[in-house]
Amino acid sequence: SAESVKNDYEFYTGKKAVIFPGLQYVFGTQYQSDDLHIRRIQALNECLKGVDALIVPFDSIMFNIAPPKMLIDLKITIEAGKCYSIDEIRKKLVLCGYKAVSEINSKGEFFIHGGIIDIFPLNGENSVRIDFFDNEVETIRLVEPVSQRSVERIKSIEILPISEICATEETLINAGQILSDEVIKFNKSSKNREAVQQATDIFIPMAQKLKNGIYPLNSDQLMPYVYPEYSSVLDYMPPNTLVVFDEIKVLKERSDNLEQEFNQNITHLIQEGKALVR
Repeated sequence: SAESVKNDYEFYTGKKAVIFPGLQYVFGTQYQSDDLHIRRIQALNECLKGVDALIVPFDSIMFNIAPPKMLIDLKITIEAGKCYSIDEIRKKLVLCGYKAVSEINSKGEFFIHGGIIDIFPLNGENSVRIDFFDNEVETIRLVEPVSQRSVERIKSIEILPISEICATEETLINAGQILSDEVIKFNKSSKNREAVQQATDIFIPMAQKLKNGIYPLNSDQLMPYVYPEYSSVLDYMPPNTLVVFDEIKVLKERSDNLEQEFNQNITHLIQEGKALVR
C-alpha cells in the first residue's frame, strides 16, 4: 500500500514522504469526501513547497487535476502585523469554496463581523479568529470550535482551497461559457430528444452558476471545463524529478483496463445526455 511504501521510505532514508491519495471514483458519481479533498490539496501544497518523495497511486496520474497556478493564485496567507482588505479576503474565501455563515459550525465556513474574521479552514482542527485594527491584522488566534475558547495565538495562517475544482472568477466564467457551448453543440447533434432534455436540465444550471462565480453541487465532474488543459501531479514537482514505477507491467495492464472501462461508460453516459464530449 502507499502507506507502507511511505513508512519504509521514511524509515530507511530519514526523509519525509507525502502521499497524494487517489480519487474514490465511481462512474457517474464523482462526489469526493471532504477529507479526501483536504489530503489531496495538502499534498499538492507540500509539493509546491518541496518534498523529498511523493507517493502516488497510479490511477491519480491518469486523471486531470488543477494546474499549480490554481493553488498559487488562490492560497491565502495572512500574517499578524500586516495590512489586508477584509473585503478582498472575503472574495478570495468564496473563490476557495468557503461558505459565508452567521455562525461557524463546521469546516469550510467563515463569518465576518465588524473587524473580525472567523474561519474554519479545512486544513486545521481549530477555527481561526483574525482580529483587525482598521486594515491591519492585530492578532490571529486558534479557537476551539465547540467552546469558542482561544487555544493559541499564532503569527500567521495559511488557508487552502477546499478542492481542486476551485478557480478564479475569470476562470469560472470562462468555464460556464465553454459548458454552455458544449450543451448547444450536443443538442444540435443528438437525435435523442430525451438525452437533449437530460443534458439541458443537468448542465445549463451548472453553466449558469459557473458564470455567476458559484460552484455547482457535484462540481468535481466539471474539471475538463474549468481546467481544459491536462495537468497531473507531476506538474507540481520540480524539473528532473526521478519517477519510479513499481511493477510496471501490472500498472500497464491497470491503465489499459481503466481506459477501456472509461470509454465504455462515457459513451453510454453521452448517449443518455448525462455527460458531454470534452
